[in-house]
Formats: sequence, C-alpha cells, structure tokens
Amino acid sequence: MSFRRALAKKGRDRDRVVFTAGGNAVGKSLAISFSGASNHSTAAVFDSTFSDPAHSVRLVGQAAGAGKRVAILFVYRPVAETLMAMLDRAGAEGRVVTLDQLIRSRRGAAETVRMLWDRFGNRSDFAFHFFDNSPGGFKESGVELTKPGAYTEERESLDGILDAEHRSTRISEAVYRRVKGRRESPLCGD
Repeated sequence: MSFRRALAKKGRDRDRVVFTAGGNAVGKSLAISFSGASNHSTAAVFDSTFSDPAHSVRLVGQAAGAGKRVAILFVYRPVAETLMAMLDRAGAEGRVVTLDQLIRSRRGAAETVRMLWDRFGNRSDFAFHFFDNSPGGFKESGVELTKPGAYTEERESLDGILDAEHRSTRISEAVYRRVKGRRESPLCGD
C-alpha cells in the first residue's frame, strides 16, 4: 500500500503513523515488534533509516498534515554490533551496505531524529521512543542515544573488524569487497 493511501485511511483505529529511524542493521524491525507499534491505531508503519533530513521532515509533515498522530522509533546499536548484524544478514539474505553507507545512515538518522525532537518533541500528537540495542538486551532509553559520534574513528574500527572477519573466512571475498566499498572522503567534519 502506498504511503498516500495509508494517510487517507480514516477512523479512530487508523489515526497514527509510525516511523522507524536508525542506521542500517541496528534492529529497527525489532523496535516495531518490541513496541507493538503495528498492533493498535496504526494507519501505516514506515520502516526507514530517516537518514535524509529533508525527506524525513517531508514524510512527517505529510502524516501530521493528514491529521495523524506521529510516532518515531529511534534505534541505537553500537557500531561494531551493527556491522556484525549486517554481516549476518549478508550471509542469510545477501543484503549488504558499504561501511560508508553504514556510518552515513547512522549519523544521518541521529541528526534527523535530534532535529525532529527539537521541533516536535513537545507536541501531544508526536511520540518519540528511543531504543538501545546494545549487548545485554533491547531496552527503551532517551534522546541521548542520538548524540553525535566519532565517525572517523568508527570507520577505522569497522575496517579492522571487517578485515578480521575476512581473514577468518567468516565472510566471502565478494561480501568483503562489497562491504568495504571504495572509501569516500570525507565522511563527516569531525
């Protein structure tokens, strides 16, 4: 179903739109399940990284303009855990992103959600939920999960982990090359 048709749904049981936010492979689908987001009053669940601020603001604006309550589920996961989850997914489903994409989606999602929180956090028709998917369990947390990270250092760490996984033959040469990608410069201004 298209987003436009979902927004056109009327009725008390369809008065909310849920958006996920967070980098690739952080556990956004788990947040939907954990929160029960699709179980009540939901016209649509939009599973996205929210890493493009302009596009995200446009979607949120469309939902609010259609008279829907908006819920944003942001998920944080430590970067090393994120890479390992993405590599597991690559083996099972063939879905990969490059290291630069992994970092960009992570950074973009955090920046976008912080901006949305600043703009809409006090409105009664908006709900923000922040989930920490760190080792030790998936749990609800706070907006502090969106704080800026040291993205250049993260790239160096991810390069090391990816190289080690390749050397151990846990991942194939093809997956290694696809995930490694060509290093883009600069990732950010940190």
